[in-house]
Amino acid sequence: MKKLLLLCTIVFIGTVNTHAQTMAKNIDAKTFTELANTKISVIDVRTADEVKQGKLEQAVNIDVFTADFEAEVAKQHPNKNEPIYLYCRSGKRSANAIKKLEAVGYTNLINVDGGYLAIEAVK
Repeated sequence: MKKLLLLCTIVFIGTVNTHAQTMAKNIDAKTFTELANTKISVIDVRTADEVKQGKLEQAVNIDVFTADFEAEVAKQHPNKNEPIYLYCRSGKRSANAIKKLEAVGYTNLINVDGGYLAIEAVK
């Protein structure tokens, strides 16, 4: 019985620890647009064709689908602890991009809920 309890405890701690490592912050579009007037790092993870339709001035476009996505982010943001805001069209790809970046050690990533569509709607 003690072994079973110990095993369950180890599994629980491992699960909580893994979950904590991948918990990115989310921010709503209204709050983000208020912050966008300050000096923040922003990555637009959409494709080049999507960016042609419009993008935020301060955002750097790094397509999450490129093979060297993580390396391109590292060139722009070598400090893996600095806050970086990410957005895509609706918020799903940027959440995926955050998972990729967390896997290589980034720790302060913020996803814009609703993505570019939500940002444009609150402007």
